Amino acid sequence: MEKVQMVIGGKLALVDSDQVKKHVNKQLYVARAIQLQKQLEAEQDPICKRLLSDSLNEIMGKIIRLNRTIRQNVQFVRA
Repeated sequence: MEKVQMVIGGKLALVDSDQVKKHVNKQLYVARAIQLQKQLEAEQDPICKRLLSDSLNEIMGKIIRLNRTIRQNVQFVRA
C-alpha cells in the first residue's frame, strides 16, 4: 500500500493513501467538537446549552464511528 505523508495532531505521519480522507475528516470533527465544547462552557442559557450538548454528542458519535473504520497502522515520522 502506498504511504502518504500528512500532519496528524501537529505531528508528521505516514498514512495509507486510502485512509487520508478519513484522517482529515476526523481532524475536522475533532476541531468542531473542541469548538462546541468551548461554546458549551461559556453558554448561560439552558436551551442553548441543550442544543450545543446535542450537537456535541452527534459529533462525538461521528468521531467514534470513524475511529472504528480507521486502520491502526499510522507511522509517525521523527523530525
